Amino acid sequence: MASLSTKDGQLIKSGPMVGGEISVKDLPPGEYCVKVWDPKNMYVTGPVGTTKQLYKSNQFVDNQLCFNTNTFGNVRGMDIRAGMVKAPRYNPTLG
Repeated sequence: MASLSTKDGQLIKSGPMVGGEISVKDLPPGEYCVKVWDPKNMYVTGPVGTTKQLYKSNQFVDNQLCFNTNTFGNVRGMDIRAGMVKAPRYNPTLG
């Protein structure tokens, strides 16, 4: 699941990710945050997700990525890959 909000928390859209991505289109210039989560808690954001527009690795912190569209120039849309990996499991025998 994923949600897209303005930096101040106003929800723009929320729903399931498709192929591990959330598609972002026609955003006016500004600051936004994407939050991702697995409702079954089987996956978490890994160290790397990528977008073509950022030309580098995105770092999700606490399942959230914030970005500023002004840094991309005139971009009509982008797909943000969350980089989900299997959630670590606690093993009580290992302490």
